[in-house]
Amino acid sequence: MIDTHCHMDSSRYDDDREAAFQRAFDAGLTHLVLIGMVPNSIDATLALAER
Repeated sequence: MIDTHCHMDSSRYDDDREAAFQRAFDAGLTHLVLIGMVPNSIDATLALAER
């Protein structure tokens, strides 16, 4: 299963981003598509997506 629209780069996940990813994968997701919304943070979003 693929989540085709998520915002894991949001600051709301700063404290538990890795745990949130793990919960998603444990729930059966195999891929997450990060949506870049803010032009000045696109580099950080791309770096996270590459991981």
